[in-house]
Amino acid sequence: MLTSKKKIYVLDDEPDILELIKASLSDPNLDIEIFSDYRLFEDAVIAKLPDLVLLDLMLPGKDGLEICKDLKKGFPHLVVLMLTARGDITDKVLGLELGADDYITKPFHPRELLARVRAFLRRETLRYDDTDGQIAGEEKRKLGEVIVIDFDAHLVWENAKKVILTFAEFSILNLLSTKLGVVYSRQKILDFVWGQDKVVTDRSVDVHIAKLRSKLQSIKISGVRSVGYKLELR
Repeated sequence: MLTSKKKIYVLDDEPDILELIKASLSDPNLDIEIFSDYRLFEDAVIAKLPDLVLLDLMLPGKDGLEICKDLKKGFPHLVVLMLTARGDITDKVLGLELGADDYITKPFHPRELLARVRAFLRRETLRYDDTDGQIAGEEKRKLGEVIVIDFDAHLVWENAKKVILTFAEFSILNLLSTKLGVVYSRQKILDFVWGQDKVVTDRSVDVHIAKLRSKLQSIKISGVRSVGYKLELR
């Protein structure tokens, strides 16, 4: 259950898809604004930052991947879900590498879309017990002498320098750092970050893990074959 009304922006050049999305996300807790012009969309983002963006991959005038990159550069914690009709996994992986938190393939079922959006919005406000990530009431977590995870600010500091992580990257780090050296399965990571009602693949986890490794040098994230990942200090 969402505790406050959340604002969602949708950018797609197909009027039928926009209307379908607006109808699919009919919920008193959601405030939906739809855009078919990327310029109006970008103006709206500057005027009022939404809680979540649904962004089409193929757009006229400006590619959805470029827009995603710009959004994540300016607003790294903004949740961005890519909408794509393409079946090529390369496009989806590229979107994740540019910072997208997940992707939804067209055609989609209205109930699936609503469930996925709700799952991501819940992740912004949930507190977790000591077996599932953030400990209730925990404001900061220190890893060794160099890394600090600030849950209130949703920021990570390494050697007193701010490290910008996406929503998904931050969530994965949260889970893996709860118990250093413990192996978390890909399924566990998928459930924690994307929720039980997700439709994503192990590849999503692998891409975000690779990004985490490139951004944080003081930790070691090791893959355990056919099992999952564990986090240790260097």
